[in-house]
Amino acid sequence: MNIAFIIKERLSFDEAAPSRVLNLKKFLESNGEHKIFIVCQKSDKEISENICSVPKIGNGFIAHQVFKLIQFFILLHLIFIKKVRFIIIRQYYFVIMLYPFAKITGTKLLYDMHCFRYKELKYAGKIVKGIISQPFEKLAHWLADRILVINDSIIESFPVGLHKKTIMLPNGVDNEPFQKRKSKAQLLKILKKYKIPIDKPLIGFLGNWMEWADVPTFLNASKYVRNATFVVIGEGYDTKEYMELREKFPSVLFTGRIPHYDAINIVKSMAISVLAYKKTDVVKYLSIRKTAEYLAAGKPIIASSGEIKEWTFLKEHINILSYNCEDAKDLAKKIHYLLANKTLMAKISSNNKIASLNHGWDQVISRSPFIRLFNPYTLNPKMSVPLGKISIIIKTLNEEEHIAECIESALAALNGLTGEVILVDSKSMDRTIEIAKKYPIRIIQLKNMADRRCGVGPQTGYLFSKGDFIYMLDGDMRLDKNFLKKALPYLNYPEVAGVGGNILEKSQENLVFQLRSKDHQVKKLTLISHLGMGGLYKREAIENVGYFSDPSLYAYEEAEIGAQLCNKGYTMLRIPETMVYHHGDQTSPYETLMSKWKSNYLYGSGQYLHRSIIHSHLLKSLYELRIYIFTMIWQLAGIISVVVYHWFRIFMVVYLWTTLIFIFILLVHKRSITKLLFSIVSWNLQTLGMIIGLSLGVVSPLNYKPNVAILK
Repeated sequence: MNIAFIIKERLSFDEAAPSRVLNLKKFLESNGEHKIFIVCQKSDKEISENICSVPKIGNGFIAHQVFKLIQFFILLHLIFIKKVRFIIIRQYYFVIMLYPFAKITGTKLLYDMHCFRYKELKYAGKIVKGIISQPFEKLAHWLADRILVINDSIIESFPVGLHKKTIMLPNGVDNEPFQKRKSKAQLLKILKKYKIPIDKPLIGFLGNWMEWADVPTFLNASKYVRNATFVVIGEGYDTKEYMELREKFPSVLFTGRIPHYDAINIVKSMAISVLAYKKTDVVKYLSIRKTAEYLAAGKPIIASSGEIKEWTFLKEHINILSYNCEDAKDLAKKIHYLLANKTLMAKISSNNKIASLNHGWDQVISRSPFIRLFNPYTLNPKMSVPLGKISIIIKTLNEEEHIAECIESALAALNGLTGEVILVDSKSMDRTIEIAKKYPIRIIQLKNMADRRCGVGPQTGYLFSKGDFIYMLDGDMRLDKNFLKKALPYLNYPEVAGVGGNILEKSQENLVFQLRSKDHQVKKLTLISHLGMGGLYKREAIENVGYFSDPSLYAYEEAEIGAQLCNKGYTMLRIPETMVYHHGDQTSPYETLMSKWKSNYLYGSGQYLHRSIIHSHLLKSLYELRIYIFTMIWQLAGIISVVVYHWFRIFMVVYLWTTLIFIFILLVHKRSITKLLFSIVSWNLQTLGMIIGLSLGVVSPLNYKPNVAILK
């Protein structure tokens, strides 16, 4: 599965956002066949594969917007060309910008929300910017398919309607660098690099800080602690304030921004680590990344009282000591207390090393439902076949050559299962019914030839069926005897409405089936928009839609019900198992195409497009029918060029040259003149059928009453 991350920072382990992305990428690649793309700011050294980096072109407003726009177009390339199916997004505006394109392609947008940005802006004094961004940020919450949050306080602040799609995914820590032992000489070399003395215990604050970090209180506490050295690793985002603090507290060592590797080793050299935050509700939404690193270093922690999440999993005098928020004297008092109590320091250090094991990235991700988004439908030996009856519906029209094999394969597939076979015939004129009557199945036949449409058979069979699961089978197919048993366990998942498998085409000489066979074969479990060429459906899901197949459709009935199921929140799978062997047409591809024209089959795409307007999946259908939409535009441009030729001859010239260039590109792509000619003829004829189908009226499938005869 192709997955993309988008961040605005450079890719490194030095900052929270890129570090999170790199650790998630590492876990996903080691726990599934995933290809991960990262869209980020260009750095001097790329530290991962499949990086789509954008150089920073300036610091002004226009430069930032151009940077975002370039990233946006890269994401569109990943969606449409690289077939990325999940995008993990850090910035809310990308959720809004990508939403229509994600709806077209079925790409899932995961909003990796680390805070309420508008609240942070308001706290930082950027009131107007916070007010402007607030409605857009809230819109992104509703548009995203899933919201990833770093603590449960964010979930509690959401409207109830968002809780269902919110997933807890806290920040973790990479424990390995903290567990690596360094010799005393190596540690001294790193401390010397930043001019940190070793004659006194080190009291440290780690991280690049925002306005709500209470660094001033930490620094003021240094005035009351003379027997220790205070170290600040990182710097404030407010450059002016940062420089003022450095000047005001010359006795405190400020390292500035330094490599993550060096920061880890300085933290490991500390005697005590401090978590200092101001009195504000913003702190309850913050990540615990800093704390996880303190724990991994095995250091005693002194933290400000208040609403920080650390108090939900760390215990006073076991892992942590508290001081009164924004009270430098109380912080100094707790530092003196710990430094004087070596036994307590050793106990807390030991406890924190053990506690850190729960905050490693592998443990954090494994506990989160996040990982199931990408490997959601793995089967285990304990997963049972769901109980219930299976109804296999066979639709036929003049299938005397293959019907016996088809029925026998259906009965064989039901061996060991409870089920029934229902044959719905569209007024066959050959021996189809005569042959079918030899088998223990139910036979239903349309009374009128005028009712012949692809959508009629499945819906009629569904109305007469009793099964908890419905399998749709064409009369020229042979069902693999093991497929139902392999597909049924996946229907244990409540959100899975249907399961399909690989279709093996027997009619490889016919170009129509050569081209189509590629679309119905997978090498690994794949999420799909509909079960083309049949599949096993869950009746409960079909009942939520109200019908199984729209009987007014000449074709595209499977795409239509697939879209309706997706609208209801269901998904469908194609598993890498043989489902059916399809005989198809033995005629030439052009004869097959003309046969579909005469039977009105080619009208189905237009009917499907018409219904998509009514049922709110227009973007999806436009994307699926994009070749015919493009052909229609091309045809329209040709007609216009002829009409205006007398006045604007250049229009005709441009049209003809564009057509020739397109045909040349298509020939290179197809690598066959035969395939090229057939594609052009097929697209034009199918586009004409789509236009006619679009003009046909739409009848509600809920009002359908089958006019049939029960033959057996």
